Amino acid sequence: MAKKFHERYGIAASPAKRITRKKAGFANALLVMFWPEGAERVEWLMLVTDGKGFEDEQLQDVTTKPRLTWLGYEFVRRTERGRTAWTCRRPQSEMTEHYALLASLCSTHKHAAVEALLQRLANQPGYHGVREQTWRLGQEAIRRGYQGELPFLFFMQKVPHGDRLVID
Repeated sequence: MAKKFHERYGIAASPAKRITRKKAGFANALLVMFWPEGAERVEWLMLVTDGKGFEDEQLQDVTTKPRLTWLGYEFVRRTERGRTAWTCRRPQSEMTEHYALLASLCSTHKHAAVEALLQRLANQPGYHGVREQTWRLGQEAIRRGYQGELPFLFFMQKVPHGDRLVID
């Protein structure tokens, strides 16, 4: 599948080739795969910039609402150092449930359960949006009387295009 996507859309193009394509008005594409070891099914998503070459495809504009949701996370834009960056975050409905659960646990002084909830949330993928949401939940727990230590929030270190997929 990846080989066919590369032949048709140039998903494995070098940075120089991507610049050349962009200058010529062509879109660039990135194939994102969630492929856990031993998985029988691979989840995949192709992200495409503006440009020619995808006229035959049905694309979803990720800048409109409803937002693109993949593997339970929403893709959202944020401004970082004067440029647009993309991140993932939990949907608002999920966050509402977390706040309600946190309020219930704090009001009944179930500090071990609060600690377990915060740790479970901290163990989720460390995208900027998810980390920010988890940090706000931790601050809400403190505001509601939780005196335990907040868990360390891991972050995703960007590895350009993940592990290279060899495409012959």
